[in-house]
Amino acid sequence: MNNDYIKGYTHKYRFRSNSTLAIEVAIFEDLPDFEDVFVENDRLVNEYWQDETDRKAFFEEFKKIF
Repeated sequence: MNNDYIKGYTHKYRFRSNSTLAIEVAIFEDLPDFEDVFVENDRLVNEYWQDETDRKAFFEEFKKIF
């Protein structure tokens, strides 16, 4: 996803041998963008996975990674 509210990422680090713990820092231009990023992410997810069944199936599998 390309969320325009996120200006960049820095300091990606994974812990444990299987990377089950991770830290990722996002850079925002303004503090209010932090709240807007969640609304935009929801919009982008719904736009990409228009079928709710497919969307739920993807995120159920995605949750197993973490």
